[in-house]
Amino acid sequence: MQKNDDAVKKIARRETGKALILAAVFVLIICFAWMAYRWSTQRHEALPGEVILNGRMSFEKADEKLKDAGFKPMGVSRQYKNVTNQYYEGVDVCGYKTEYSYLSENQNPENRSLEIVHVFKDTKESNLDNPGEICKTVVEELTKIIGKEPEEGKDGYGTEKYLFWTLKASTEAVLLYMGDENLMLMYVYNK
Repeated sequence: MQKNDDAVKKIARRETGKALILAAVFVLIICFAWMAYRWSTQRHEALPGEVILNGRMSFEKADEKLKDAGFKPMGVSRQYKNVTNQYYEGVDVCGYKTEYSYLSENQNPENRSLEIVHVFKDTKESNLDNPGEICKTVVEELTKIIGKEPEEGKDGYGTEKYLFWTLKASTEAVLLYMGDENLMLMYVYNK
């Protein structure tokens, strides 16, 4: 009888050990999956003029983050159809002071996003085919920091041609001209 009890206990310990090892492996797989997800979506360093936002955060929370980072509001936020904007005094971006900057929330269900937009006055009659001094500096700095050349986009953001860098966490840095000399640097956080 003693031998049977010992055999049963031995089998039970072996089964318990296997279950513990299986549970530990499962926990490790979950941890590695979570770390891989965080690594692929999390950005740790803000780009020039950027406050890292999350496209799913509220407009009010994003506005608070910008204020905490030193952005000074100009008046109250304005809403037009599906877009809400909060304007701020000019800030330093890549060694140039912007004319103004603004936070924009697009609430259109097809392309919901938060955007930080910086507006510069570049050299007269400058555009992406004939970039001005500010544009060249911004492209050079962002390319150096991001570690890759920008891609060229067409017929988006209300313009024929624009440059963009795809970043982690559904984020893009976009550079474009709106008319001659009005250079815009946008950080777009898609929801």
